[in-house]
Amino acid sequence: MSQEEKSAYYSVRMRMGDVTSPKDLIGTKDFTVEITMGNQDALVIRDKADVAKIENKSVFDLVEDLFVQRDEWNKKPNRGYKFVDQISKEESK
Repeated sequence: MSQEEKSAYYSVRMRMGDVTSPKDLIGTKDFTVEITMGNQDALVIRDKADVAKIENKSVFDLVEDLFVQRDEWNKKPNRGYKFVDQISKEESK
C-alpha cells in the first residue's frame, strides 16, 4: 500500500427544493447540506489575503454558518421563503 501523505480535502453541497408532501408543508422549502471531509479532523479555513491565518472549525460550526448565511440570503427583497426547519411541530399540526 502507498505510504505517501494524503492531503486534506472537503466539499460542501447544498440543495434547496420545494416540499411537495405532506399536504400541510406544501409551499415550504427544504434545505439540505451534504459535507464530505477527508484526511482531517477539523476544517481549516484560510484567509485568501493572509495564507498563514488559519481557523479550525468543526463540522457542526460549518453547518451552523451555512444556515445563518441561508437565513441572511432569505431576508433579501422578494424572497421570504419559509423552510421546513423553521416550522415548529405545533405550527404544522
